[in-house]
Amino acid sequence: MRAPVAANSSDVVRELVAHGMGVGLLPRFAVESDLAAGRLVLVLPDMVPEGAYGTVAWVLWPPQRHMAPRQRAMVDFLAERLGGAPRARFQL
Repeated sequence: MRAPVAANSSDVVRELVAHGMGVGLLPRFAVESDLAAGRLVLVLPDMVPEGAYGTVAWVLWPPQRHMAPRQRAMVDFLAERLGGAPRARFQL
């Protein structure tokens, strides 16, 4: 299938899909209100993305001896919220 448009921004993909330009792979939080309002519908509700768009999330930061408290809080929050590895598995 050839797509007339390709984008790597969730906001752009959401706008394209909302305007009937095709199907998009978007995070649930980005379209929750559109789904609730009936503006968008799930096409493949049981699909689990694989590859670059899979269920893996990376948090990257420059190497440093000590991590700033707000940075550590964000990494911990993301790990907890996204079901990530326990804190002990993070290498600093």
